[in-house]
Amino acid sequence: VAGVTIAPEWSDDLVKWTTDSRQGGPEIICVMEQINDRKYKMHYYIVDGKSTSQVFLRLKAALR
Repeated sequence: VAGVTIAPEWSDDLVKWTTDSRQGGPEIICVMEQINDRKYKMHYYIVDGKSTSQVFLRLKAALR
């Protein structure tokens, strides 16, 4: 999306947040669907086959 960077972050305790799935966390998949020339719909999915505990997801948005 022009002008904005969106990064999914995950946590298992709502205190420490990371984007790195190599630290034992889930894989986060984003599927972007274009609605029209100015609108997009973004779907985020958590793929977590290793853990049975809760996983929390947040989206961090920043202006470019």
